[in-house]
Amino acid sequence: MYQNYFNSSYDSLTLHNGDSNTAPIIGEYSGSSVPTSQISSTNSVLIQFQSDFTETYTGFQLEYHQYDPFPGEQRS
Repeated sequence: MYQNYFNSSYDSLTLHNGDSNTAPIIGEYSGSSVPTSQISSTNSVLIQFQSDFTETYTGFQLEYHQYDPFPGEQRS
């Protein structure tokens, strides 16, 4: 489901699983609730923020962590 931002009544944030807006969407958010965590299967994530320009607030907060699929293994 891809949201049409021009008809949206809120700011929105879209996360893509890759480095372009054609990469699969792994999360779409708007409103004030805290979303669940997302894990990308690639080494990059495109973050798109779209504003509806009707209200001015503080924006959004993002936190990211490197995920280690093989904890404890030594790599060269």
